[in-house]
Amino acid sequence: MPRTIHKRCICGRSNQFPLCDGQHGTLNWKCSPSSAQFHDRVIIGSSHYRSLTEEMAHRHQLVTHHTHPGVTHCDELIIIHDPDDITPLLEKIERIEHSRRRIISIDCLPSAILIRHPKTIGFQVNSNPLTELRVQVDQHLNACESQAKQLPESIFISHSIADEMELKPCINRLRSQYQNHPFVCEDSIAAGHNWNQEIEQALRRSSVVLAFCSSAYQKSTYCAFEIGFAQALKIPIRPILIDDTYPPSHLQHLNAPSVQRIHRNNPWYTKTDAMMAAIFRALKDLLVQNH
Repeated sequence: MPRTIHKRCICGRSNQFPLCDGQHGTLNWKCSPSSAQFHDRVIIGSSHYRSLTEEMAHRHQLVTHHTHPGVTHCDELIIIHDPDDITPLLEKIERIEHSRRRIISIDCLPSAILIRHPKTIGFQVNSNPLTELRVQVDQHLNACESQAKQLPESIFISHSIADEMELKPCINRLRSQYQNHPFVCEDSIAAGHNWNQEIEQALRRSSVVLAFCSSAYQKSTYCAFEIGFAQALKIPIRPILIDDTYPPSHLQHLNAPSVQRIHRNNPWYTKTDAMMAAIFRALKDLLVQNH
């Protein structure tokens, strides 16, 4: 069964705000399909942000791909995406021949599989507040110099076994969309190896520990050991709250993004999208410049 895609309202006129109900059409955005196959600049966005791509197309004299599906060539392809699974978006992008690529990523980093194009510039923006989102996108539509960053190479995932299934979609996205391979006990330790030694060695190699806090995590003695070991090694620790439980006492001095709060404030996101956004917030000060 296909999942329901919720679009975010950008114009503020929706009766279901912050979800989009199509009322942006009253702002005179021209979205009639075109038979032309080439345009100078084409903008394509994730399903959540179609109304944003329509507004930016109207303001910057661009062509939106979802209203002009016949376009197969352009000079510059502008891509707006968020923490959602970009696989459907990528399938459309690969059908459009283009000389240059501009990526604007909302609440996340430009995906590694999107920046492979030889002439790519990338930018990151925050979704809230809405007015600043629009201003940032406006600025980046004509900016010349890339501001893209990337994740730290060695990420250690500290989590409770009880939360593994909830975390798995995020781990898969980090690996497939961002070419990042965090250490996760479930599949990073080969059969027959000493898991205690493997965890200690992985922590020594790590540049950051992501601690996914939950009621199960709070009760885990071994998770507490991982944090204690990381603290002894002076490795940065970034907690993330995946339910409404307070973090363990030894992490309560650290500010932590809340997946539940992000999800409540951004109802167009799935739970996995919200968790991905929390990961990028947690790592914001540790992102490294992409060369």
